[in-house]
Amino acid sequence: MLSNHIGVPIITALIMEHWDDLLRLAASITTRTVTLSTILKRLSASSTSSDLAKALRELGRIERTLFMIEWYSTPALRRRC
Repeated sequence: MLSNHIGVPIITALIMEHWDDLLRLAASITTRTVTLSTILKRLSASSTSSDLAKALRELGRIERTLFMIEWYSTPALRRRC
């Protein structure tokens, strides 16, 4: 069952390399300096993925992993979802 959820290792070096940019991006979203849709448009505008987009993807994989751990260990969460 878990083998279906295991993929390639997360590239933490990419996250660390772009940590300041990720924080700046989060601050911009939090303070509503720029809209999320504008950020998504800019990230998807280039024909090749930017390093920041790749770092966001890796960070999202960590978040998904943490959610899956909570999902499997909390029956109440599974019922709620």
